[in-house]
Amino acid sequence: MATGPSSGNVRTPASSSPGAFSAVAMSKATESRGKYLNMLIYGPHGAGKTTLLGSAADVESMNDILLVTAEGGSIVFEDNDRIDHIDGIAMIKIDRIEQFQKVYEWVKFHCDARDRGDDKKLKELQDMIGLIHPDGEDGIFRFHTVIVDSLSEIEAYNLSKILNLDALGLDAGDDMEVAGFPQFRKNMHIMQRIVRQFRDLPIHCLMTCAQAYSQDERKAFHYGPKLTGQLTGIIQGFFDIVGWLVPNSQDVDPKTGVARRRLFVQPQTAPKADAKCRLASFKSDFFDNPVMADIMQQTGFTKK
Repeated sequence: MATGPSSGNVRTPASSSPGAFSAVAMSKATESRGKYLNMLIYGPHGAGKTTLLGSAADVESMNDILLVTAEGGSIVFEDNDRIDHIDGIAMIKIDRIEQFQKVYEWVKFHCDARDRGDDKKLKELQDMIGLIHPDGEDGIFRFHTVIVDSLSEIEAYNLSKILNLDALGLDAGDDMEVAGFPQFRKNMHIMQRIVRQFRDLPIHCLMTCAQAYSQDERKAFHYGPKLTGQLTGIIQGFFDIVGWLVPNSQDVDPKTGVARRRLFVQPQTAPKADAKCRLASFKSDFFDNPVMADIMQQTGFTKK
């Protein structure tokens, strides 16, 4: 049968054709997507970013936790009074971008085996990377949260790879390639793909980032995640929550004299700071001295 403007007929696209698409009722889309949280936390060094995300170990629905760290490792969890159940945390330490890409592939296979209830495959995946459960060799991790600490360091590794610094070693000297537009563009595309891939996994995806700032003509500060160029703004679009974690100078513990933390999840104007929260269930601009149990409850991911 002829189709096109002259015939007045409309051709139904085959489901296997290149431009095919499908639709889903909003209620069903919310059910499937709303199961997992994607969150980026940035702030100054020592603000407690890793501790905050690590407290996911005390939320039953978020266990087990896989910590992918390019920074200080496990020392932040030693004798940490804000995290009770560190046995549910396993750690992978990376120092090259290639390792991070392999971790993504491993987590993808793990999530698939977890959702199929394939304990044999889960055990094979654990043995592949030498991971032993605290309960012994027969114990099996079932990860429901992945923490990336930090995105700033991951980007540094990516730029090192692009500029061939790994091959040059510490004494790069005049042989070091100077980063230009092609290198920064490649870095931006790779970082976007990495974050998007982790975000789309069926798992809570929590990431930290260092803090950067700029100043306008009036010397007013504007804070945001520490990433290169346009990435600072682009990466924020991949997350449900972007939080700015800072010590709250107006809320000091009278016993210790230490300022409690405040996590802003809406844009700030004094000083200016990037933040956002897509979750309509949370009405406030910030969380005071939070742990992940507070965030999960107040955003409706877990019941109070």
